Amino acid sequence: MTPSEPTTHSDQQRATRGPLHSDGSVYDQAGKKIGTIRSTKFATGTDAPRWVAFTIGPLGHGPTFAPLDQLTAEGDDIHLPYSKEIIKDASHSDDGALSGTVITALIDHYDLEPDGTEPALFD
Repeated sequence: MTPSEPTTHSDQQRATRGPLHSDGSVYDQAGKKIGTIRSTKFATGTDAPRWVAFTIGPLGHGPTFAPLDQLTAEGDDIHLPYSKEIIKDASHSDDGALSGTVITALIDHYDLEPDGTEPALFD
């Protein structure tokens, strides 16, 4: 693994580090269920998760990503402050990997500020 590759939150880490659980539901800003949580992504070298990966709909394409610092957790479920249309338009990855290109597109799409913990942004 290279220093810029994100790592995936394991089940053990998930149980001890945060409220997100695989198979929890994802809700949009209107409170409508739009997907299912698949994993949490960390930036290498940090101890804090940065992104949640989830599928949208029953036949969802590769994982869609949203920033963890923008969500509200309720039990195993999460609520995002974005419309389904905004979320569906976010970059996704057919293989679930978060490349520097995908991270850059996500930061731009969600109108976020880079926080320096995403080394791939600065390659």
